[in-house]
Amino acid sequence: MAAFPPSILFCGKHRVNFAMFHSVYERLRHDNSIRLLVSSGRYRWRPILGWIRPEDPSLVNEPLFKEFNLDPKHLHKTSNRDKYPYEVYVTSNLDRKMLPPNSHTTVQIFHGVSFRNFAVNEKYLRFDKLFFPGKYHLEKYIERGILKPDDVRIELMGLPKLDCLVDDSIKREDVLKRLGLDPALPTVLWCPTGAEHNSLDRLGPAGVKAAQNGEWNFIMKLHDHPHLPTGVKPEHVEKMVRDALGPRGRIAPESNVAPLLVAADLLISDASSVANEFCLRDRPIVFVDVPDLLQARAAMPGCAMDLETHGRNMGQVVNSADELTEAIKAGLANPTERSEARRAVATHLFHEPGTAGARMAAKLVEMAKASQPRPGEAGRR
Repeated sequence: MAAFPPSILFCGKHRVNFAMFHSVYERLRHDNSIRLLVSSGRYRWRPILGWIRPEDPSLVNEPLFKEFNLDPKHLHKTSNRDKYPYEVYVTSNLDRKMLPPNSHTTVQIFHGVSFRNFAVNEKYLRFDKLFFPGKYHLEKYIERGILKPDDVRIELMGLPKLDCLVDDSIKREDVLKRLGLDPALPTVLWCPTGAEHNSLDRLGPAGVKAAQNGEWNFIMKLHDHPHLPTGVKPEHVEKMVRDALGPRGRIAPESNVAPLLVAADLLISDASSVANEFCLRDRPIVFVDVPDLLQARAAMPGCAMDLETHGRNMGQVVNSADELTEAIKAGLANPTERSEARRAVATHLFHEPGTAGARMAAKLVEMAKASQPRPGEAGRR
């Protein structure tokens, strides 16, 4: 019987997890030397019955990955009880419930880098390889004693999702035209983080209206999986925003923020990793102050939050809807202000942007082909 080629399994619990891997998937989707697989990791295997779909319909493979135009043959059912051995398992999520136990090499590619530093955590040591976005993230692991500089798990990789911010593969005009917006106008993008007490929570409909109080386009990028107060659902938040939109306002329809960062001339955020990513565009940033969110993070055990190294010094911090309007006008009028701080963030946080996707694809294939078969390996295909 012919042997299967070595497998690379990507698991994403949320759409935004797969957005981190999507450009790598595109590089590998036609590589017949490896078996490329994609799964939510939330199926269940039962004897006789076979694979049972997740109870949460949003975790079924087909709807979860619909927006990414995957090859259907790459969709794969897996769970944390799947006994079949995969050569390489890749994720940007920490959830142990997704990980098949017999994966030969497990890889963490991380979701992003924010000053809250949730990803600076010894729990990530459960992975065989840590693909660090850049020097800053790795330095924090070493400073806190989580890793030693010569640890074999370390790979300085970069974030493939951000390659398009510097390689000109996505055109600003194309993104705006798809949203029905005029490319001749400046574009303001608002990306609240997913935690409670974020910038949208704080300013509400008044903030959404204030963010449109001028001659510019406006895009709201709602978080892929927000943590909402009891009784509040994502559709409630979306309706609140939609009701406050003007004629040049849009809600982003997709989960990958990178094309929107290409299109934006100014970013509004709070404590999201998106603010750091936008520094690769070297354009103005406005932070809505979120003291309750920061206080909640500071109170968490093992908190690695770092407002000192870069924090919010690459943008202007505001506290009200009126201040937000004025900050947008000032940022669009003076786009080079704080440029030096933004470029310092981009250099420190992201390793060789524009080449991360090619580097990660090559490394994953190398690891998959180097995997040794286990004695007596057999399992479901």
